[in-house]
Amino acid sequence: MGMADRMTEKSKRRLFIRRRGNKRGAIAIEFALIFPIMLIVLFGIVEFASIMFSRHVMFYAAREAARGYVTGAALSTEETVTLAETLLSDGNAKGTFTVTAATDGLGTSAATITVSISTPMADAALVNAYPDELVGDQTMSVTASMYLEESSENNTSCGKKKGSCTSKKSSDNSKKKSSKK
Repeated sequence: MGMADRMTEKSKRRLFIRRRGNKRGAIAIEFALIFPIMLIVLFGIVEFASIMFSRHVMFYAAREAARGYVTGAALSTEETVTLAETLLSDGNAKGTFTVTAATDGLGTSAATITVSISTPMADAALVNAYPDELVGDQTMSVTASMYLEESSENNTSCGKKKGSCTSKKSSDNSKKKSSKK
């Protein structure tokens, strides 16, 4: 008979308890190994959220600045840039921003305003923890474009912009009444 056959149930339980008792520090060691990884993952989530927040604020500022130019809240591209910069500072976005506004095709039916905002990715992050050699000089940029509408009697915003749009009055005299016989 082997040794395993000679062991009683009671001695088997004692042996199991002794082995389990030897693993008392295993949880502390596992925690010491896993905790730094969990912190890095948590830090990455917070960094990503900060960058996405900055991008969202940048897009909102570009869109609202372009909309301001179209609706007449901003009378020139310089005022459009100022409006975008104000929206960026009000939105608490992190970074140093470059804002440009340009019009294209003025006087045509396809006239547009384009507002572009860009910032270095390192400025948008909470902590620039990544070396430049690893990530490089990446730039985060957003662009918003809107068509300029021709001015009408109710909307004279294009007429304010240095004669960039022609004024066309719309007549509503073509109403026809249909009668059924």
